Amino acid sequence: MAKRNDSFEEIIDIINESKSILVLGHKSPDGDAVGSSLAMYLALLQLDKEADVMLINYSEMFKFLPGASKIKETSNKEYDLVITLDSATLNRVEQSDNFFEKAKHTINIDHHPTNEGYAEYNYVDKGCPATCQTLYKFFLEEGIIIDKRIGECLIAGIITDTNGFRNENTNSLTFDIASHLYKLGVNISRTYINALYIRTKPQFTLTNIATSRLEFFFDDRVAFTYITLKDEEKVKAKAGDHEGIVEVGRSVEGVDISIFLHEGEEGFKVSLRSNIKYDVSKIADKLGGGGHKQAAGCVINKPVEEAKEILLKEIKKIL
Repeated sequence: MAKRNDSFEEIIDIINESKSILVLGHKSPDGDAVGSSLAMYLALLQLDKEADVMLINYSEMFKFLPGASKIKETSNKEYDLVITLDSATLNRVEQSDNFFEKAKHTINIDHHPTNEGYAEYNYVDKGCPATCQTLYKFFLEEGIIIDKRIGECLIAGIITDTNGFRNENTNSLTFDIASHLYKLGVNISRTYINALYIRTKPQFTLTNIATSRLEFFFDDRVAFTYITLKDEEKVKAKAGDHEGIVEVGRSVEGVDISIFLHEGEEGFKVSLRSNIKYDVSKIADKLGGGGHKQAAGCVINKPVEEAKEILLKEIKKIL
């Protein structure tokens, strides 16, 4: 049974009681993981806390965000409190040591529907389009000043997880928040361009490789492509250079579901995107992953052709 949500008041109380705090995001952190982690880190500094933020192998496209220069990949400290953000399960949390398990207290703030509350204190806003939007509400309610620096981090997460305000779960509050942050001086257009449009040369080349491999199934309603570790080595790709490639398939007229496979150490990481009609989170959940109706993912430790057949078999059931 899913654990009930703790209140914002209970969460701020445990933050106030803690001295040393570590902020963690999920593996292969996207814009919402990076943005929410940095926003929380800056908020903790505002509260005069001894805080660290740890994100491993995050994309260089987010290095423009305030606080990014303070991101750690490891630490030799012990922490009173660990806060995880945008991570639906504990096995998705990225840490160089068992900081979460060793901490005196733990907090989990997230928006994924599959999150059932794995921390001591949990706030899971399942109808929210981004963890950064949930954090905005938390900061506002608990009197944390949302300044321009925090605002820049929040808007980065909102823009990336709503796919530029295009996903179905984007709501009126999303636009109210964007308006408020704009009035604070946050350059929303710059963040939009940096997060969604600017590509490194390796990223551009990987996109071309994936585009050349595009296959279509079920009367061209499903697009499939992939990249391998050899592809990444060839173009000297860095962390995050595969981001956004899944949108290539979804952008084709008539495509309802786009599948993109990105090879990693654990197998192929699957990214699924859909139009409003189809819920790909059900497919990801069945295969050990999770996510949202229009954006979900999982890992399949099989050769690419076998992984493709597994995914197409599940997709056929919902088309």
